[in-house]
Amino acid sequence: MPHAGSNRAEIERIIDWYDQLDEGDERAAAGYLLARIPGEYGLQMRLADSAGKLTALPSAISIDSLEQLRHAPGSRLVIDTVWDASTITGSFLQSHIRLALNAWKHYPWARGYTFQQFTEYLLPYRVGIGPLMNGQQLFRDKYGAFIKDIPRAHDDTAQSLYRYFHTEANEHELTPLQYDVVTPFSDHVSETYIQQRELFPDLGELLIVEAYKLRAAGVAASFEYCTYMPRRNGMEGIVVLMDTAGKFINPYQWAYGNNLAKMYRHAPYADDSVKNPFREIQLLGVPEHDVPLALNLPRALDVTASRLSTVGFKIALDSAGAASQRVLYLGVYCNGDWKIVDWSPVKQDTVAFRNIGSDGLFHLLSYSRGKTTPVGAPFKVENGAPHYYIGGKTEDMVIKTGDAGEPLQAGMNYVFSYWDHHTPGWITYPFRHTGGERHTIPHIPSETIYKVERVGAVTPVRIYTYANWIGQWYW
Repeated sequence: MPHAGSNRAEIERIIDWYDQLDEGDERAAAGYLLARIPGEYGLQMRLADSAGKLTALPSAISIDSLEQLRHAPGSRLVIDTVWDASTITGSFLQSHIRLALNAWKHYPWARGYTFQQFTEYLLPYRVGIGPLMNGQQLFRDKYGAFIKDIPRAHDDTAQSLYRYFHTEANEHELTPLQYDVVTPFSDHVSETYIQQRELFPDLGELLIVEAYKLRAAGVAASFEYCTYMPRRNGMEGIVVLMDTAGKFINPYQWAYGNNLAKMYRHAPYADDSVKNPFREIQLLGVPEHDVPLALNLPRALDVTASRLSTVGFKIALDSAGAASQRVLYLGVYCNGDWKIVDWSPVKQDTVAFRNIGSDGLFHLLSYSRGKTTPVGAPFKVENGAPHYYIGGKTEDMVIKTGDAGEPLQAGMNYVFSYWDHHTPGWITYPFRHTGGERHTIPHIPSETIYKVERVGAVTPVRIYTYANWIGQWYW
């Protein structure tokens, strides 16, 4: 245990306990976790001012906010590694293992999991890289009576438990967030929820809590990170769970469709093949301040290909400025800006990406000190190659009900925009809708991307393209 430090005596007591265990599932489960503790850690983020004073940052903070703080004059973002071996206790580990084994063996819906499935998706005491949480004990105490009332395993048990936990959010469980969440994946995405999202952008933390709850209830679950997601800010993710037949269920697939690009799972084992892009990019000679925090993905295993339909593609760079970069990034349009989801080294004037969600709308980006700059034109991938939206002949653009994500309302002010890749940026046309289901704006380039937003609206804006007068929307 090279990172045990002052906790070495406690680690030795844990090993002594393990040595005294009889052969069986408890010893096998303990051995599985003990072998992985040396590589497990959490991250603690603090902000240093010009005098070196450190201020702890709340875990409920978005990647975008972190980027702003990181590059603000007179401040410095400090990210410390807190190794589990330096803090974990024997009582925590023993309690966690016994409760996890109890759930696996006694809950009918969990008995179908193999030992390998149990160790990877139900036994791990970590869901992400936040502080250690005794989720098995905390949520078994809270939900034990409810769980016992579920009479037997059936095909929908895992999803029923998920739905229950997803709508159950109590303030004392969500410290430091402390607010009641309105689920964003139901039919009632409310303005109250969206306003709360602006105050507490890291919904990913709430979903991590859901994964802890599901594991305490004997449902194999994983929180899978997405560098950026539609309708949400910062690196967040999806709770994926396993049904009684061992099949993975993505409860959010219907909600996102073609809008997810990359998915990562916290690797429950120490594996040198799992690289952190944030460090890999620096090894190529890129200064740390020129590496985006969205790609700070320690212990993240790329699971995109097992969750989504994916593509791989190459892009030949046709500008000297782009070709001179050490790395370039792949971006998706999300919450009003292009957000980085992946990266590639520049080799022989070419970048290459693999395991990318196949149906997204993308843009190549450069990055420096918190600022992304579009390179080239937006594109989607067709037959393994980029199809670019570079603008075509001008024509009348007919804005229809729904293009703004809601019916056009008479007397309301809107802004229509199209993307000009020469600028690069949005060219805007404010208008006031006078009535009816349509509004026409003349002389707009075809074959590019568009968006319509109501002035003052709190609902996120979707971008869209047109092909043969049929719209395709992207978040």
